[in-house]
Amino acid sequence: MHASLLALDTIAALEAYADTHPAEAGRARAMIAFAGSVADPFARTTRPGHFTGSAIVLDASGRRALLVRHRFLGRWLQPGGHVDPGERPADTALREAREETGLSSIRPWPGREGALVDIDTHPIPPNPRKGEGPHVHHDLRFAFLADAQETARAAVDEASDVRWFPLAEAAAEAWRADILPKLRALPPP
Repeated sequence: MHASLLALDTIAALEAYADTHPAEAGRARAMIAFAGSVADPFARTTRPGHFTGSAIVLDASGRRALLVRHRFLGRWLQPGGHVDPGERPADTALREAREETGLSSIRPWPGREGALVDIDTHPIPPNPRKGEGPHVHHDLRFAFLADAQETARAAVDEASDVRWFPLAEAAAEAWRADILPKLRALPPP
């Protein structure tokens, strides 16, 4: 899909998110403004930042979340990454989650396919190894389901470990606390 069509698709998703999460409407509107201000809001080279896609991977009980230990940032985070050309951010999130965790069972949360479950803008420090200066990630987060019995393993260089966390502990490690009510409101799988 062309970047301008992806941007329109993303703007529509952010508008829907703002409607269902009024407390975060300002954050969503800032992302919408960003999407309209640059030629390609998904390109890794776009500065001062770009959109990324992330996966909030939960087990069937909805009480555990899968996080990866990000080697460069030294933190536990949800799987995710940069949007490949022509790729929808939800597809990015799914691809990255499978690549980073080695789990083939990861799939969109039933009834929430392609719908944003959270958004976040955060700074990324310079990475001399990749020749990248400081920039910002406008992270689009989607809910996914995985079989907790399948063996997870850090499957890419960016991740040094993968582990299931109780949901509240995952939120404390990786997210803002306001994500918990959104995750607890997901329909049963």
